[in-house]
Amino acid sequence: MSTIQRLIAVTDAYLYYISKLIVDEGTGRALVYQSEFDPISYPFRRQGYMDISTLPDEECKYLFKFTFSQIQSLAVLLELGEKVCFREGSPSQFFIPSTEALTIMLRRMTFPARVANLTLFFGRSECTLITIFNEMIEKLYERFHTGLEFDTYQFREENLVRFSEAISKTAPTSECVGFIDGLFNRSAKPDCDQEVISNEYSSEYGLKYQAVVTPDGITSSIMGPEIGNPKDMNFYENSGLENSMREAFDFKSSNGPCYYVYGDKNYTESALIMAPFHKLPLDEVELDINKTMAGLHRVVGNEFTHVGNLWEFLRYSQTQRSDQSSFELYYTVGTFLKNIHVCYNGGNHTSRMFGVTPPTPDDYIYGLLCQ
Repeated sequence: MSTIQRLIAVTDAYLYYISKLIVDEGTGRALVYQSEFDPISYPFRRQGYMDISTLPDEECKYLFKFTFSQIQSLAVLLELGEKVCFREGSPSQFFIPSTEALTIMLRRMTFPARVANLTLFFGRSECTLITIFNEMIEKLYERFHTGLEFDTYQFREENLVRFSEAISKTAPTSECVGFIDGLFNRSAKPDCDQEVISNEYSSEYGLKYQAVVTPDGITSSIMGPEIGNPKDMNFYENSGLENSMREAFDFKSSNGPCYYVYGDKNYTESALIMAPFHKLPLDEVELDINKTMAGLHRVVGNEFTHVGNLWEFLRYSQTQRSDQSSFELYYTVGTFLKNIHVCYNGGNHTSRMFGVTPPTPDDYIYGLLCQ
């Protein structure tokens, strides 16, 4: 029996065990066990937590998207130290190993299971697991959000040349270094203050993000969140991204080029954004450019999808609740973890399509920490 099969068996035992509880209908709290020494639930209570380091790479990647050796490496690169402190400064302050803190966060992101189910893996209380998950999200966001908003190291001159050359091989353009688009990430309907995260164009609730994807498969800019679902161009103009791109892309003062990104019809043409030709009639060259660039522009949507496929926690609206302390940080950190996953795996569909190798995990984290 494989480790995964044993986990399923233990989970089934747990569900059976829960079904044997007598529950107070008013509070939902378990009052007494129907069978204190039930032959199925007793082994579960003796199970303890799983030693992640014993998992084969294939099963570890299934559960956490990374191998255990990669998780150990990541803990070092993130400079988490040997142990991570939670509820710092409070009477209930505690420390756990950094690799365990990462695996708890990654498992929660990988699949939106009930927190109670995670106790099977980690042998910790639901309250403790929630604290670890949210504080890990906050710690990563606090440390890296500046670089995630606009990664100046990714957009250094040598990379701009590399990106523009890769795109020009597949499209009749020059100096294009990436693709920009927005995403509305749906959330659960809040119990109160519903107008805060409502979409003015529909009855949906959620937050809006804007990303720039480069040919190496890295989301080199993730801006947001913005409340509701503002139009893409309005988001761009209010985000400050234009100023960051001008500083990094414009080399005209030294007789160099001015690089730009490509956006869809929701963006307006400028020195820093290329948009589809729209003034009719379009000639054959313009039609060809529109068709080719529209096909390449799909990489932004592909990377949004990649984030959701890796971290299914972000795809389910019921896990995205505005009453959670780190709700607005989840998607940004998920994008960061997606980028790291691309680095550890030597690329993804986008990088292979353009033939551009992503940075190593060390180089990517180093670049973010420099900002």
